[in-house]
Amino acid sequence: MVRATEPGVCVEAEQGDESAVLLKAALFCVGVAVAFVAGGFYGLGRSGMLDPRSPDFAPVPHFFAFVALVLGVFFLVRAYMHGRRYRLFGTSVVEANRPRLGEALVGTLRIANPDALQAPITLRLRCDWRHRSSSPGHPSQGGTATEHLWERSLELDPAGAAAGIPFRFAIPEDGLPSGRRPKPKTGVHPGSPGDIVWSLLASSARRGLDYVAEFEVPVEPGRLSAERARQAGPKVAPHAPGDDSLAVRAAQVVGLALGGDVPTAEERAAEAEAETRPEPETPFASSPRLEQDGQRLLRRVALIAAVALGAVASLALGRQAAFGRGGTELRATVTAVEKRAVTLDLGPDDPAHTIYVSSFHRWERGQPVTVLCETDPDGRRRCRMASGLDRWLDGLGTTAVAFVALFVWLALRRPAAA
Repeated sequence: MVRATEPGVCVEAEQGDESAVLLKAALFCVGVAVAFVAGGFYGLGRSGMLDPRSPDFAPVPHFFAFVALVLGVFFLVRAYMHGRRYRLFGTSVVEANRPRLGEALVGTLRIANPDALQAPITLRLRCDWRHRSSSPGHPSQGGTATEHLWERSLELDPAGAAAGIPFRFAIPEDGLPSGRRPKPKTGVHPGSPGDIVWSLLASSARRGLDYVAEFEVPVEPGRLSAERARQAGPKVAPHAPGDDSLAVRAAQVVGLALGGDVPTAEERAAEAEAETRPEPETPFASSPRLEQDGQRLLRRVALIAAVALGAVASLALGRQAAFGRGGTELRATVTAVEKRAVTLDLGPDDPAHTIYVSSFHRWERGQPVTVLCETDPDGRRRCRMASGLDRWLDGLGTTAVAFVALFVWLALRRPAAA
């Protein structure tokens, strides 16, 4: 909630005590689980629900009831965390000036119970473009999507937080002011009209529950915006705010039929004003580009792949190093050759033993080789090549792939150029 004050604004944290809503969601999930169990007993009977040996047994109700219970526990834990965090820190408030592009946001962060803080506070000022997203071919199925355009952060000392913690952020001149924008030049594809939103996000680590708070602050056009407006000259909006012509109404009906929503008169007025407002050719060009969600996701996938492949390579190399410690070296003769397997004659007891080898070597029938063999507890013999790189190529290959994945992650980890 934003309250206008002189000479600035007073903003309360957007998240309040949501424990009651989450508790209702948990109870609803529990009710769904009970309904599935009751429906299973009614449709399948006692044996169909409890006796796995019964021909009527079907674990379908069990599965859906389990999923509903897991969701219920999740919402219950979230309700506890939200309620405890709200009681622990109370409501936070930001008192600040009303900033303009090219100027500074100067204000004070006030926390109702600052004694609960245990670490410095990280405060981030972020500019987002929020718009309605829709899946291709299904305009009615979608939600609110957020594109991060610009961000700055600083650390605040919680000492003296009882009197308020001061902060200051410089806002670039070539940014975008708060407001509704139908087609912002942000480098992202606008599927529908959206809003430029400036937010302050405060967080602080703490044992048990971290402190988190989010505030929405309005940012107005600055001096550079006024100069661009004078250079562009007067522009006429594509449609006046009060235009209720038949064409406008028909467009609204078509949009509503395709799953959209009918904008109010205030929203249409804001869109018309935004279309006449000059914008920079490349917003936030003077600042380093913010990492987008797609690049962040790709970097995480690369890191997971590098860790997983590294673990597999370590396991393969360890198995190769440990193999044959209690085994014996045997002489054998190659009797058959396939693409990645050879058949060995290890004697009368095992005349056709197949082992898998590397495709980098050429094997010929009648070739003598040395193999390292172990005997399993069940009496089965396992053999591998005792010399050359064949014992190590699989592990070394996996290690090389792991290093490539790690290199990709390091390359993606570098911040994008401005």
